[in-house]
Amino acid sequence: MLQSLITPEIRSLLGKEDTFPGADPVEKGTIKRYCLAVGDLNPLYLDEAYARRMRHGRLIAPSTFIFDVSNNYAAPFGADGRPASRVRLPPPLTRIARGGNEYEWLQPIGPGDLITATRRIAEMTEKQGRSGPLVFVISETRYTNQKGEKVAVNRETLIFMPDTGKKPGKPSVEAFPLRNAEGYAFAGSASERRDGPVFFEDAQASVHVPSLTKKVSLVQMLQYSAATWSFYLLHLDQEFAHKQGFRDANVHGPLHGAILAQMLVDWIGVEGDLVKLGYNCRVMVFPGDTMVCKGTVTGKRQIDGRNLVDLDVWIESAQGQVMTPGRATVALPLRMAA
Repeated sequence: MLQSLITPEIRSLLGKEDTFPGADPVEKGTIKRYCLAVGDLNPLYLDEAYARRMRHGRLIAPSTFIFDVSNNYAAPFGADGRPASRVRLPPPLTRIARGGNEYEWLQPIGPGDLITATRRIAEMTEKQGRSGPLVFVISETRYTNQKGEKVAVNRETLIFMPDTGKKPGKPSVEAFPLRNAEGYAFAGSASERRDGPVFFEDAQASVHVPSLTKKVSLVQMLQYSAATWSFYLLHLDQEFAHKQGFRDANVHGPLHGAILAQMLVDWIGVEGDLVKLGYNCRVMVFPGDTMVCKGTVTGKRQIDGRNLVDLDVWIESAQGQVMTPGRATVALPLRMAA
């Protein structure tokens, strides 16, 4: 019988909690830089006069801001650019990949809020993958504001793989295709969103969410890294990516979630709420690639006074290949109550 990779030392990490107090309150400038990096210019986030007239009565941050923007920017980084505070396992499980995220929102945040993150190692399982044994670790991070109110939760799946001990040779430049020139310049986005509110009564099964298309560039990836204080070299440096066996720096996993959330928030409008979003990054995206976000209603229900709509959501390539499958739940107002 093969020895388990989950040693007593590793299993002892189950239930371990770490708390990361916010270094500073959320600021309007930080929100604006994040919006520009993601390409989301919703006036709820940027226009204070407009936001004050809406139901929250103030500027709010984009849904995924709380998960993406580091509230612990004073923490040290490793040599590869990843924060030293990131979940890690002892050798031989030193190789890591992102398996996916499940977000839940309880209330919005905005300028002046001071966010504390508390992370717990919630689950740990061993599975056999195509390339060998894998250890799946789920960490659950709870976010609270300065009043001690829980505002959001992120369940992140990380996949750990044993180091084989083999040192890969440096691939020749010729082993990878040249980066498309379009991979450098910021290319913007296009949305099929229509103006006007969406009501619970409108959300019938198989209804399609207006799509959102993004052509990602290296410039945007650099903007996103700066806005979120995220500097893993795999997302920034082509030579580093080549050494890892990839043809180029690849798009940050959380950016997939950010643009899926943008598509959903654009659809539900100012009176709707994004409640949950889960997604799995299965295909890497590189500078110059096109990401097309789509969604379809799968069902709806009324629970505890909330009108909830469930959806399948995904990101596909320009050729129609599904790269990031996911699921989401939104809350919509009733037409008769409008």
